[in-house]
Amino acid sequence: MFQLWEGSGFCSVQLSG
Repeated sequence: MFQLWEGSGFCSVQLSG
């Protein structure tokens, strides 16, 4: 699992893989 930050720098998207 890792975190991806996008947008204004405050959008956490966690993806399991």
